[in-house]
Amino acid sequence: MDASILKYLIPGIIGLIAGIIGSLTAPWVHWGVEKRRTRQAKRREIISSCRMLLSTDIDKKTFCGTEVYSKIRPHLQKHVIDETEKKPTESSEGDAIEPSRFKQILLEDIARIEKEWVLI
Repeated sequence: MDASILKYLIPGIIGLIAGIIGSLTAPWVHWGVEKRRTRQAKRREIISSCRMLLSTDIDKKTFCGTEVYSKIRPHLQKHVIDETEKKPTESSEGDAIEPSRFKQILLEDIARIEKEWVLI
């Protein structure tokens, strides 16, 4: 082959290969970014809805039956789940402060989850 043909053919082939690779990887990278964005938005929604629900006058039993609790439950620590789902005993002397205690424990763990998910 003539040297002048190779001079134009090699960059053309390299350009074609680079274009094919770019057209295949760009959508994949865009999909990964969008997936991450959607996941972060859903996580923010879970955290904010949980905090809004805990800011109301809600008791443990009602809170445990909500959709918000079922969404956040897999991310809570074991001792927080046990404390939240524990039924108050009738002989317990601390029943008067129980609602604020369970809310405080949940809010602390929600703050931990928020840091873990890098939402703040």
